Amino acid sequence: MKKIQVLFFAVLFSFMNTSCGLFDDDNSNDNIEENNNGNAPQSLTDKALAIFSGTVVYTDTYSDEGRQLVEIVVRNEEGARVEFYFVQNTGEIYEIEGLSGPFNYDLQADTSWISLIQAITLGCTAANSSDCNITEWELYNNTAQPYYEIYFENRVEVDVNAITGDIISIDTDD
Repeated sequence: MKKIQVLFFAVLFSFMNTSCGLFDDDNSNDNIEENNNGNAPQSLTDKALAIFSGTVVYTDTYSDEGRQLVEIVVRNEEGARVEFYFVQNTGEIYEIEGLSGPFNYDLQADTSWISLIQAITLGCTAANSSDCNITEWELYNNTAQPYYEIYFENRVEVDVNAITGDIISIDTDD
C-alpha cells in the first residue's frame, strides 16, 4: 500500500509541475524556440543587439493601445533572456524586460539614461538590502519619465527614474 501511495504522489507531483505550472518561477518562456518570423525591421533587431549582445530567438509585431510595437527577444550565451519592445514607426524604446537570468550583465539602453547596474545599485541601497540579487527587471519608456522597475529576491520592488537615478517608489510584497 505504501508503494502505491508513493507512486501516486510522484505522478501527482509530476502532473502538477508540468501541466499546472505549480512550481513555475514565472519564466514560462525560458524554453522559447527560435521564431524569427521576419516581422522585425533589421534596424530594430540591430538596435536590440547593440544594447544586449546575444542571439535573437523571437520576433513579432502587434498593436498595444494604438501603437504598433515590435517585440525582439534576445538570449545571451549564459541563457539570460531580454525582451525589447520598440515603437515600430519611430524605433523608440517602449519597454525592455529582463525576465530570466543570470542577471550578471549591464546594459545602457539610451546614453541619456542610467545603466541597469546603476539602477540596481541605487535600488538596492534604497531598499536597505544586504542581498541585491534580482529576479526580474523592467525599463519603461511609455510614461512621462522612463524608469526601471527592479524586483529583488527579498520581495522588494524599487522603481528608479532612468534619467535622474531618483527613487520613485519602494514596495514590499509581504
